Amino acid sequence: MAVLALLIVASLVHVLSKKLKLPYTVLLFVTGIALIPVASIPFFSFLNTLYLTPDLLFYIFLPVLIFESGYTIKYQELSKNHITIWTMAIFGLLIAATVIAYLSGWILGWMGFAIPVSVMFLFGIIIASTDPVAVLAIFKDLWISKRLSLLFEWESLFNDGTAVAVFFILIEILRSGVFTNQTIVMGLLTFLVMVAGGIALGISLWMLFSKAIKHIKNNEAVEITLTVILAHVTFIGADLITKYVSIGDFNVEISWVIATAYAAIIMGNYGKTKISPRVEEYMDKFWSLFAFVCNSIVFLLMGLILKDIRVPSTDLYVIIPVAIAVVVVARAVSIYLPISILNVLKIHEHIPASWQHLLAWWSLRWALALMLALLIPVDLTVDGWMMDYAIRDFIVVLVISCIMFSLIVKWLTIEKLLNRLHLDKLHDLEMFEKMEGEIMIYTTIIEKIETLNVDYHISKHNYDLLRNKYEAKREEAQLKLQLFLQQHSDADHLLKQAIDLHALGIEKEYLKEMFRYNEVDELLYFYLLNKIERQAERLEKWESQFRKDKNSKDSCPWREKGILQRLINRFQYRKHDVHDYYIIYRTRYIITNKVITGLDRLKKIPFGYPDGYVEYALDLYTKLNEKSKKSIEELKAEYPDIVPEINACLLNKWLMKTEEKIIKDLYKKEMITHKLYKSFMEEIESEILRAI
Repeated sequence: MAVLALLIVASLVHVLSKKLKLPYTVLLFVTGIALIPVASIPFFSFLNTLYLTPDLLFYIFLPVLIFESGYTIKYQELSKNHITIWTMAIFGLLIAATVIAYLSGWILGWMGFAIPVSVMFLFGIIIASTDPVAVLAIFKDLWISKRLSLLFEWESLFNDGTAVAVFFILIEILRSGVFTNQTIVMGLLTFLVMVAGGIALGISLWMLFSKAIKHIKNNEAVEITLTVILAHVTFIGADLITKYVSIGDFNVEISWVIATAYAAIIMGNYGKTKISPRVEEYMDKFWSLFAFVCNSIVFLLMGLILKDIRVPSTDLYVIIPVAIAVVVVARAVSIYLPISILNVLKIHEHIPASWQHLLAWWSLRWALALMLALLIPVDLTVDGWMMDYAIRDFIVVLVISCIMFSLIVKWLTIEKLLNRLHLDKLHDLEMFEKMEGEIMIYTTIIEKIETLNVDYHISKHNYDLLRNKYEAKREEAQLKLQLFLQQHSDADHLLKQAIDLHALGIEKEYLKEMFRYNEVDELLYFYLLNKIERQAERLEKWESQFRKDKNSKDSCPWREKGILQRLINRFQYRKHDVHDYYIIYRTRYIITNKVITGLDRLKKIPFGYPDGYVEYALDLYTKLNEKSKKSIEELKAEYPDIVPEINACLLNKWLMKTEEKIIKDLYKKEMITHKLYKSFMEEIESEILRAI
């Protein structure tokens, strides 16, 4: 009953947040606090039956939230920014916790509150971690640089793992009361094992589950359920290893945050190809909905939990503002200090001051910080603690206060800060694509108006009104685009970059479609997709689309960048033969044909810039198309017996694709029943999924 009531409240709050244009999570938390007096009414007493216990948060909600966060993150970006991310996630977190411990301890001591440094360091470790779920939820609604967004997301995900590891080590030290050089060495060793073990466990369990998912095709319920099981088995497996596995006197501890995050990241980046193509769409929607439900319940329960906190309010009026201010200062130090050093040493891509300001201010906390606070033993005590209330209650109050501050104050100021730092503006390529998109939209609508006039015989007045309206809009967009290009310092390069990226987008679209119908297998799909993505990366950096050094590492067809990517390749490696090369050449021939068709269509749209840029791309793809065709002919001549067999299999798949479209059309027109539709589709899909 309590869960149903909270979901109803969450749905109403979500609708209200859209109308008021206020942060959904902030309204949820405030609503949770407002439910405290409501829960005391006998009729609504059932709300008290659902309590945010550490076990509920730990074993039910957190695996879902961590997995959903990792599932949407692109792994390839990590290799480019790994130094920055790990520096922020490890050293940044430790710097912030140290500043919080000593600065808050000194200020509170000066004000008459004798709070041990060890207690404030424990609080610092908990609150210094940022939350990936909150960060990802906010970035969906804001304009922000792709790399800056990734820095936030990756730092949030990995400093959670650091925070959890250090938290448990610190709890053991505080409970034992022993702090020596040996303790430091053992703590460091435990931390390294937690991180390395978490990565290894996440990868290992993904490999196990990927084998199972690969053999279950077109079964939405089972495939989605297996990913839920993967999230919880990884999380709980890490916890069980931590509790029960030891080597001699050394307890093997595994970070469940890092284990679950890595399982999710690999699943989202490499495991999606194991999932049936038609299930992938359901998978994304399911995890989005699942995370929404868990987020909603946790935020509401987080507000309700305040009713059970027993800390004198007179202390809170002084301690909470100090804690919040110190946390803000500590976050700034943890960003400016390490990133400035990295910038000076030039061992990573430079991070501008405006990005550092945003990173320093915008650090959101909630679920993990609250869970760690709730995991503090109720009976924990340290030398020098003389308050009448438990350390756990004290830290929970501080954590919730900082969460409220980050959700309310930081959220309400973030758009103004982005504007002040000029980080909310579109970059040149996005501006060009926006205006180009407008012209394409208005041109398509004008063509549609012509069709409507012929098919529906609309009056001349309405026809002229509609056509003039959209022609005026198109002319305005054309003038804006021409003015933008005139004022741009390197318009030629920008135009070429935009058209080349558009062509690569067409390549990716049709490559995915061919993979969907099993005309390209998983390994070859990754190979071709990675080549497209690397070309896009070079273009985004304003480099040449095609590498000039044929002897570079990138020239090896089957080689991936990064240790993890090479490990994944080795896991699914096979020796390549004529079948693979024929499929590669054929796929390139088909997708370059599609690009040529798309560019021809683009050429007919009146953008207002010279046709030469599109002609250049057309000439390039015509040459690539001819090269692929030549390679196909050479293979046919060299292997006259094998190639026709491959073509026969591919032709059958093409016919299955056509048959599928006909059946879908019949079903939409209600010419066949759902039962027949399902039967037909199962037969077709089983045929499509057969190997070439």
